[in-house]
Order: sequence, then structure tokens, then C-alpha cells
Amino acid sequence: MEKHFDNATRKKKTVVFQQNTKPPTHLQTTLKRPVHYFTTGRQLDQKKLRDVFSEKTPFWIPSDNEEFSFKVLNKLWKQRFREEERSYKYYDRPNYRSRQKVDILERLHIPEEEPPHVDAITDIDPNFFKIVQGRPIKERLDLCQYINDVRETLRVRLKTGYQQDEMLLLDEQFIEEQRRIDGINEQHKIYVDSFEEFLSKDHGESMSILKKSEECSKSLSEKDQEYKHLLRHLGLIRSRVYILEENWRNCKMYQKFLYRVSPLTWRVEHDYIHMEGSKLANEGSDVSLFGRYRLDSSESVASLNSLINMFEQDIDKHEEPHLYFTDPEELNKVFEDMEHQNLNSLLHLESLFGPLEDLRKEREQTEKTFENEVKSIHEKIAGLKRAITWEENRAEEMEKYSRDLMAGMFRDLVVSDHVLTLHVYVEDTYEAVISKNEGNLKLHEMMKAIEVKLIATFLILRASEGSLEDPFKFREKNEQ
Repeated sequence: MEKHFDNATRKKKTVVFQQNTKPPTHLQTTLKRPVHYFTTGRQLDQKKLRDVFSEKTPFWIPSDNEEFSFKVLNKLWKQRFREEERSYKYYDRPNYRSRQKVDILERLHIPEEEPPHVDAITDIDPNFFKIVQGRPIKERLDLCQYINDVRETLRVRLKTGYQQDEMLLLDEQFIEEQRRIDGINEQHKIYVDSFEEFLSKDHGESMSILKKSEECSKSLSEKDQEYKHLLRHLGLIRSRVYILEENWRNCKMYQKFLYRVSPLTWRVEHDYIHMEGSKLANEGSDVSLFGRYRLDSSESVASLNSLINMFEQDIDKHEEPHLYFTDPEELNKVFEDMEHQNLNSLLHLESLFGPLEDLRKEREQTEKTFENEVKSIHEKIAGLKRAITWEENRAEEMEKYSRDLMAGMFRDLVVSDHVLTLHVYVEDTYEAVISKNEGNLKLHEMMKAIEVKLIATFLILRASEGSLEDPFKFREKNEQ
């Protein structure tokens, strides 16, 4: 612990390295080194020199009014600068260091101080100029220089002549342009006068139109007030009609409901709503019961014309209403009977749940068998497809084999040299023995004809000479 504490509290020693330099000589101390700048001795163009202190600082901040335009212009300048740099080749493109060294001589140029003027003594005789004073200085005539001077004077005169001609031409063009300008000014005055006249007429017409528009606006405001008054009156009438229609609809629905609940014998005599000829209409759904007094799905509010037409139709068909029920308790009894009927129907439905479950199971079993049959049919179809593809491949192979036979062995049998020579020999024999081949007979047919002719000749020879062999045996030998 003590060693650690001593090391922590120990101070670091600073080492100073001293550079051994040579002391200045006596000549260096007497002749001090002149001030030497970076740009001294450089040949620079005086027109391209830059005064950095007089230029605008790049850290200038524009005012609030000029900030937006400065940002837009700065963005445009940067974009142009980048496009210009992209046009260079990759080895000529400037970087940060090359941009800083582009005009470093022009920016950092420091003018050299002129050497101080030192008066010196000239070793010249002062009477020399008095002796030479007034004497002409003879120059030697140079013929080439004289010819060049004459040429230059002629060239200058020609140039001045051309320029004078151009000046005269420009004067004439100026006079002609002045005439055109005077004509244009006159036409301009005419156009200005006509335009002022048109403006005066248009002003009068526009004032008359403004007066008419004010009168129309007054009449329109009066009509608008009248229209608003009529709209209020129409709204009141419409609200009354809607209230009456709602009450009427409720009453008609109650009437239809009471007629539906009443006995059939009484309905035949008094139910004029559901009567079709001499019979009651079939019991319909809720739509047929309340459809006439229900709104359409596309309409939220019925129109006045439809309500008025409905009222007129109901009034035309309306008869004196009769009610079967005289006491509310009678309706309660009817509702109780309906409730008992509903309970009985529910019990009947509960009893049908078992057969329905059996039917559902049978249906599922039939669906499974049907799916199995479909799968087997699909498998058979897949097998047939494979067989069809095999047959098609087999047909392609056989067709290829037949083509090879046609192009190979069969061609040798039909179109080879010995077959053609045989055909020629047989045809010559046929023409020599029988007749010319005018029917273009084939080789086999010609050979058959020659064979028949040969057998006939053999028979003739056998009849004449019995020593000849049987032609049929001769044919069998030839075939063997």
C-alpha cells in the first residue's frame, strides 16, 4: 500500500531537448537577411491580382428580407458549380486542396519594395554634350524598311476607306431605321386614340350593364325573400302532413293486425282489405302486412306526392271499419292461444332433432363416400393421362423410326442404283416382248406381264416340243 501511494504521489519529470544550432557568422550578423516572401520573384499578371481585404467576406449574413433570395441564389450557384466540375474528367476534377491552391499567388501576393535610391558619381566629361550639340544624326536608308512602311501606309489607307464606307452604310441604315420608327410612332398614336375611344365606349356600356345588374339584384333579393317565406310555409305544411301520415299509418297497421287476428268467418264478411274477389288473400309475411306503409330502403323520408297519392288511394278504397273484438281481454285470449300453438310447435321441433341428426350423419357419410369416389376417379384419370402420354411418346418414337426407315433401308430398296437399273432392264424387256409402257406400269406389274408372256411361250414350245420342262416348275426354281 505504501509503494502504491508513493507511485501515485510521485511527480513526472519534464525532459527538455535542446537543439544544437550553429552560431551565426560575422558576415550574417553584419549583412542581415532581407525579407523574402512566398511570391517574390514570381512573374504575375498585374490584372489578375486580388485584394482579399477589399473583397466581400464569405461569412457575410444577409438581412431578413434578403435571406430567402440569397438561399435560392446560393443553391443555384452551387448547382452550376457542381455541374461544371462534373463535366471535367476524373483526373482533372478539383478537390479541396486544389481549390485552395488555384490562385494562391494572386491572393497572397505582396509587392516588393523598391530598392533605395543611391546617388553615385558618373565619370563623364561634361563638355562632351556641348561639342556634339547641333550635329545631325545620319541614318542609313534601309530599302526593305521603306517598302514595309509604304505597304503599311497603303494597308492603313485601305482600312480607313473600308471603315468610312461602313460608316456611310451605318448612317444610311440609321436614317432608314429612324423613318421606320417615325412611322411606327404615328401608327402607335392612331392605335392609342382608337383604344381610348374604345375604352370610353366600353365604360359607358359597362355602366349601363352595372345599372341593369343592380336592378336585377334588387328583384332577385325580393324573389329570394318571397321564396324563403314560401319555404317556411311549405315546411309547416310538410310537418303536418308527416304527422298525419304517421298517425294514419299506425291506425292502418293496427286495423290490418286486428283483421288478421279475427276469425275467418267474420273476415269473409267484413275484411275488405285482404279480400281478392270473393276469397281472402293468402297469409303473407311482415312485408306484405306493413309494406305499403313502410319507407323504401333508398329513401329516408317519403315525398309529399307519394303521401298524398297514398291518402287518395286509401280514401277511395276506404269503407266503414268494423271490429270483431269489443274487449281487450279477447285479444289476450287470442295471444294465449297463439302462445300454446308456438309451444306445441317447439315441442314438435324438439322431437324432430333426432331424425335430423341421423340425416346429418348420413349426409356426412355420403359426402365422404362421394369424396372417395371423386379421388378414385381422379386417380384413374391421372393413370389414363400417364398412359396417353406414354402412347404419344411411343407414337413419336415409331414415327421417328418410320422416318429413319423411309430415309434409310426403304430408300435403298426403292431408289438405289441396282433397283433403278433393274427397273430399266425390266422396262426394256417389257417393251421388247410385249409393247410400249404407255400406261406407266410399275415394276411388279411389268414383271407379272413378262411372266405371263413367258409362260405362254413355254406352253407353245411344249406343245411343239415335248422335251422342254414344265414352265411352272421353271418358275418355282427361279423363285427358289
